[in-house]
Amino acid sequence: MFFSLQPVNKIQKEEGIFFSLYEAARCNHIKKVKSLFIIIWTICLVSSSPLLALIRFEDAVFPELVTSGRALAMGNAFICKADDSGSVFYNPAGLGTVRNAHFHLTNFHLETNKGLMDASAGGKFTEAVGDSFKAFSLEGTRQLLLNNRNTLAHNRFNLMPNIIMRYFSAGYMYSLQNRAYIAEGDTALYEFATRQDHGPFAAFNISFFGGLFKIGASGVLLNRKELIDERDKDTVLTIEDEEYQKGAAAIITAGTRFILPINFLPTFSATIHNASA
Repeated sequence: MFFSLQPVNKIQKEEGIFFSLYEAARCNHIKKVKSLFIIIWTICLVSSSPLLALIRFEDAVFPELVTSGRALAMGNAFICKADDSGSVFYNPAGLGTVRNAHFHLTNFHLETNKGLMDASAGGKFTEAVGDSFKAFSLEGTRQLLLNNRNTLAHNRFNLMPNIIMRYFSAGYMYSLQNRAYIAEGDTALYEFATRQDHGPFAAFNISFFGGLFKIGASGVLLNRKELIDERDKDTVLTIEDEEYQKGAAAIITAGTRFILPINFLPTFSATIHNASA
């Protein structure tokens, strides 16, 4: 039989050292986690800061090319319901539910944000009318933002004349987007972005099993002209044609729709956008 004659105070001392080392390692680990969290949080805040994110266009945001007022009113929860000319860009499979042939001569859409509305609608009625027209040009927006600093101004105009019938649609799309911003301070610049898209498009749809399963696709021969820049806020804005970045591409959108033949006809849809980009 063996006994340990190690003094008790020495054992306690070693245990205390081990505990101290454990606590130090634990605290160090917590500090590292906190530091990592702070770094990630800071990056998220900076990347979402208005100063960095205002003047650009989100290419991956759906839909990019043409918007529908009906779809926006439904919170863009539209791919299962698409059954009009908006089907071309939201879900081409929806062409299979179009009832009658239609010809749209204009089919236009106009939108603006609250910032631009506030900047152009203030003051006297006669001034508000003139300011409303200014709001749809970059130079006019510059004049409005001089008195409305720290306000993001956004507007978008779509025009899409087309013919649509069950299983097929074709036409021409035009879209113009403008964004602008002027910060506080004497050294602040007029930041702006403008994008013009246009081109012919066509879409088709095929239905199976009596229309319970549909697939569709659309294509746009897109021509784009874009400029993102900043200029002196107190100087009249003039842009030469050679300053724009220009390009062309074929953009494809594909979609499916499946309807279960039971009560309430639950519908499932899936889409892929900018498939060729």
